[in-house]
Amino acid sequence: MEADVLNALNTQTAYIPGGRDRDGHPLIVIPVPFYDNLPWMKGFLETTVKYLLGALSEETTAAGFAVILDAQKCAWRSARQYIRHVQSLLGPHLDSFLVIRPDAFWEKNRVENCTRQHRQGEPIVISKSRLVKHFDWAELPEELGGTAAYNHDHWIQNRLRIEEFRKSYDKAIADLENLQQALPDPGRPVARASESEVSLKSCRALNQDAQKQLAQVLDGDRHRSSSNNFLKDFSFNPIKPNVTSRSSKMTVGNKLISHIGDLQSTKPLITQDLLDSREQVKHMLNTLEKRQSTINGALLELERQVEELRELATLEEGVSYVTSWILTTAETMLNAQLKVGYDVTTADKLRLEHEILELQCWKTYGFYAELIYKIDNFPKMKDSAAYQDVTSQREWMDFVCRSFAQRLERRRNVLITSVRFYRLVAEYFDRTSEVFQSLIMGDKVDDFDLANAKLQKLKDSQQTLGELEASVEVSVS
Repeated sequence: MEADVLNALNTQTAYIPGGRDRDGHPLIVIPVPFYDNLPWMKGFLETTVKYLLGALSEETTAAGFAVILDAQKCAWRSARQYIRHVQSLLGPHLDSFLVIRPDAFWEKNRVENCTRQHRQGEPIVISKSRLVKHFDWAELPEELGGTAAYNHDHWIQNRLRIEEFRKSYDKAIADLENLQQALPDPGRPVARASESEVSLKSCRALNQDAQKQLAQVLDGDRHRSSSNNFLKDFSFNPIKPNVTSRSSKMTVGNKLISHIGDLQSTKPLITQDLLDSREQVKHMLNTLEKRQSTINGALLELERQVEELRELATLEEGVSYVTSWILTTAETMLNAQLKVGYDVTTADKLRLEHEILELQCWKTYGFYAELIYKIDNFPKMKDSAAYQDVTSQREWMDFVCRSFAQRLERRRNVLITSVRFYRLVAEYFDRTSEVFQSLIMGDKVDDFDLANAKLQKLKDSQQTLGELEASVEVSVS
């Protein structure tokens, strides 16, 4: 509460004692001071009336008020000035306007209020004894001859508590609005995991500040004392406006609603502003809970998006790793193996080295197959830009891996053919040596027909070997 408003309320230039007229309109009492410093007091009155109208609900102000101007201690000239000032401040909200004058006034002046029809908002000058026509004595404060007890200091304490809650509420709403503005637009999902993580980190920091303020507003203190002890402590330990302790900040939210309810059940009269404030506090708490629920849902959605984008980023890193490994490491190892050998031993050694290369590629092939499965069966964000990027990279990885696998298979077939070729060549030379030993280097040949047949067989084998060599050269090329 601002200092000028608090000073104006402390002067008690206008107050709501809690009573009502016979038609049920809330009572506002405005005492006119006996000393002649009206400009100063009028400023306090204007500030007080504005505050009271702001503290009441629209339904209450629209229904109108029963205003009593207590002009028993002032001159009639001052009373007339106050009447005009009150009419300018409360004109649209005046249901009845009673001006109380002392008995001496009626002895000197003859005032007839029944000579003409009374209009709403016009003052009715009466004595204090005639208030019973408009009010029950139980509805009037003791200053006006009634029996209702009114403590203005306690009323100010209640208003300070309510204003403390409003201040906490405004701060909480501002924090929630800042958090909501920081959240990404649901219609425009975040495209990259890095962007979403930065946004999530910022939102979490704002959410922590908002939750601290909400903890004060929603009042999580479940272990408070009984209502009677609480009211006793409240009545005899007034809250000062400059108090900044944690206990003063906790007098908000549900505890405030409970306190007003306890006042209503224990006091014969309760001011209308407290009743309206209780409904306003309930409405504000509901607003906070709804706003918090909406923001919590948005935060959960953002966290879900971040988690999915992280998964996509992990898949993207895996695709990049597989593609890079195939195009660099695997390609280098394959290009280093271009020979086919010059005999059975060297060809078989090259075949074993190629099998080692294939074993080294199998691990990457397994990772490749896992990535293909995860990308094709990714359950969410099918239409997002991040998923489309991963899909494009997946197609490129698939092309690179399949092309490299085909080259490995051709290389393996060439080496197998080379081994078979050199084995046939070795077998050919072994058979040739046997023929040479038997026909050329051996004893005298008597069977020329057998020698001719073996020579023809040797020519056929040589022709077959030439054809096999030609096929190997074609395969290598």
